[in-house]
Amino acid sequence: MLAHVEKDKNISFIIVWNYERFSRTGAGAMTLLKTRKAGIHIKSITEELDTSTASGRMMENFHHQKLLGQRHQKRTD
Repeated sequence: MLAHVEKDKNISFIIVWNYERFSRTGAGAMTLLKTRKAGIHIKSITEELDTSTASGRMMENFHHQKLLGQRHQKRTD
């Protein structure tokens, strides 16, 4: 899906049900960075998250920090 989105220049948003399920892995987070660079924004239906806004980008950063913290905790357990 993401390969198609990156090729199609008419797509500017990806709508997801839940942001955490969309980006819960490190690879998912890297994909999100690629979409951001391509000018594609993410909008979550079940959360107040829209990466085209400043508050949405802040929430996106919180999600990424949470993911990093969880991965770090798994390594130290």
